[in-house]
Amino acid sequence: EASAAMAGEAAGGQAQLEHESDAALVACAAEARAALVAQVAELEMDDQLAQGGGADAGEIAELFLAEQPVPPQLLAAAVRRLALSSIAVPTLCGSSLHGIGVEPLMDALLAFLPGANERPAPRLQ
Repeated sequence: EASAAMAGEAAGGQAQLEHESDAALVACAAEARAALVAQVAELEMDDQLAQGGGADAGEIAELFLAEQPVPPQLLAAAVRRLALSSIAVPTLCGSSLHGIGVEPLMDALLAFLPGANERPAPRLQ
């Protein structure tokens, strides 16, 4: 079936889809990214207000409110800030079947979660 045919695995561990499923996949990804940007913008604004920063929005919130595109690096940095401050928890889905989804998961762990040197030292009793 052409709409669900898997062409195989491309370099970098990402699967490629063929035919009319491509347009639906791209539309779904764009919708999910827009929802992520909106959520990050809202969390940034809430965090600014909670810290007593007034109504100043974060970078993502400013771009979102101005209906400007948000660069991927800026979005990733905002998600990392929110995760490190325990405001948000990045959640990913995937499957290790045939190795699909493992590399993006590992990349997300490195991008969003703190390293051992970024955590406070444990308190010993």
